[in-house]
Amino acid sequence: MLGLLARLVLLAGSIGTASCEATSDPLPPVGHFYVENGRGQKCLLLDISATFHVEYLRTDNTTDTVSYTLPNNSYVSGTCAHGFLNEQTAVMNISFDDITPYMGQFGMNLTFSRNLPVMTHFWLSKVSIYYQLIPSLFPDALHANSTFLSVVSGIQAIKTQSTALTPKSYLCKRERELTLSQASDVNVPLRANLTVHNIQAQPFEVGNQGTFSLPQECPQDFVPTTEPPATSTTPFQPATPSLVFPVGSYSLNNSAGQVCLLANMGVLFRVAYRVEGGKNRNATYVLPANCSVGGSCEDDQATLTLMFTDTFNLSLSFYSDGKRYVLNSLVVGYQRNARFFPNAQDPNTSDIQLENDLSLLDTELGKSYRCDSQRNFTVGQTVTLEIVEMQVQPFGVKDGRFSESSRCPQDLRTTMYPVLNATTTIPTRVTTTMQTTDATDTLAPATTILPSSPPHSTPPYTTTQPPTPSKPTKPLQGHYVVKNSTGQVCLLANMGVQFIVEYVKQDAELGQGVFNVPASANVSGACQNNVSSLTLEFYNATFCVTFTFVQSIDRRSGRYRLASAELAYTEFPVFFPQTIAPNQQRRVENMTLNVFSTDVRKSYKCLADVNVTVTKEVTMLVRQVQLQPFHVDKSGTFFTAEDCAQTGYILIIVILASTLPATVLVIATISCICWRRRRQTEAEKEPFFKNFIE
Repeated sequence: MLGLLARLVLLAGSIGTASCEATSDPLPPVGHFYVENGRGQKCLLLDISATFHVEYLRTDNTTDTVSYTLPNNSYVSGTCAHGFLNEQTAVMNISFDDITPYMGQFGMNLTFSRNLPVMTHFWLSKVSIYYQLIPSLFPDALHANSTFLSVVSGIQAIKTQSTALTPKSYLCKRERELTLSQASDVNVPLRANLTVHNIQAQPFEVGNQGTFSLPQECPQDFVPTTEPPATSTTPFQPATPSLVFPVGSYSLNNSAGQVCLLANMGVLFRVAYRVEGGKNRNATYVLPANCSVGGSCEDDQATLTLMFTDTFNLSLSFYSDGKRYVLNSLVVGYQRNARFFPNAQDPNTSDIQLENDLSLLDTELGKSYRCDSQRNFTVGQTVTLEIVEMQVQPFGVKDGRFSESSRCPQDLRTTMYPVLNATTTIPTRVTTTMQTTDATDTLAPATTILPSSPPHSTPPYTTTQPPTPSKPTKPLQGHYVVKNSTGQVCLLANMGVQFIVEYVKQDAELGQGVFNVPASANVSGACQNNVSSLTLEFYNATFCVTFTFVQSIDRRSGRYRLASAELAYTEFPVFFPQTIAPNQQRRVENMTLNVFSTDVRKSYKCLADVNVTVTKEVTMLVRQVQLQPFHVDKSGTFFTAEDCAQTGYILIIVILASTLPATVLVIATISCICWRRRRQTEAEKEPFFKNFIE
């Protein structure tokens, strides 16, 4: 019976420091929840293990934090989406109002969304929790017995590819945290966090058997990349939280030379990627304490960019409303080099993962945010950051020092043990002592993370020089299609595109940034009588290129061409190493192009590399290209191709044809001169032969 009771436990964060030991507290049990439709069939499935962390105001005007788990015997209700073309959302309500020891208003509401009219993926779009400040759980609460609501919406958590024909569930066994905003009327500084330890969800297209479909597992669950040496006889030990990675101190100055942003943190990167054979792996590496620092400070926005080995970077962007500030954007750039991404399926290619519209690290303006406990942040589809000993202050820095700190809930968690047949409980606070290391490292794989050592010690291994950036790879051919308003294909483009961009580096020298248009770029466009366009967006719409084609009015004997190219891009350090303006947005265009000219009755094709000058700073490389921006037939296939090589042969023939008369005349003249000289020589030799015979 006790196993079914919801116990309030302290889930101490995994601390990657020298003196901390891993906690032995068990994770809360997994609850198996589902919603049924009107026919008694299961239509929404959820397995979840979660912990709530609620900050509240005490009668002495101090704040405290209580943590409690989601009972696995909670009550469930909700609504399902009926049919794959109808409703866009599915909702599950989980309540545990009258389950001991809560006996108040407690619960959670989850809203899942999908894209319509044809579902290709689903995601968790909204989370809200409600809780009542009952004295047995929230001792000395200023607003005792009041009920509060905290919400996070507009998110795209647990995004999963799933269709009506091949439905999937989402599965993640790694911890993830959501920060919720106060939505109650009471104007008090309350915060709430939800830690999800384990989750499997399927909100749409549940089969008749009422069981989960095959899962799409989160990138964090993939096994580490580091393999044991071939000659090793001991089992491989992956990186564990008891190992230490370097904690760096970073500062940023404004235009007046004053410190405007401070940050201390240690960061471990886990990046999912595919290896040869199609298997998934995790690359692991740490943030060096001696990396290069860039960014900007403004009144309401601040950005810190940390760059290392030229092709790796981490950017944090903060926003302030004048009263509080939040971390609202994370950007991670990396290159799949052989050192950290062994046996990568696409070696030496660069990538960017972003997470925008965040509301993390919510802190009062004038204070710094501090969290010694480990916090995990998911960035995009492939990156997980594990951050320890974090302290940041992006606004209001005075005398180059941190202001008073606001501690994260993980550092202030309270352990609450409910007592049966008792009306009150006594909170017990657990304090952990931590030490830090001042060791400075160059970039190293996770397997070379420092073992536990006393502070100020020398690393017990020799660091190596960072690898030099690899030569950019050729762009892969993408297959892009634009349809008109009736759904018919009106533009076809197969091509690989690469941009080479000049930029200014921190040493005032010119650098050359190179990036490819991914074959999976988002496609849009438009088709009109004599003008059509193709737009490719990639890296979360931070990069965008638009090609515009025009054709002559005569559709029978005319030609079409690429008439303009517009490029918008962001100077991410992963593509622009040591840039003087990290994360700066740029835009260039050329409205007077005249390339890929082709007969309107044919498609353009060229397998060779074609270089196109967009501006004096930007060059575009196009390879393996076949285009047809007009008159695509109903089958949606290319017309007969006019090959760029054939165009070259025609040009040679035209040149030869135009010069043939002159060539014949020259040859005839030379022949005539040679004949006359030969006759003259023979005439001079004739008397000599006669005398010799006589």
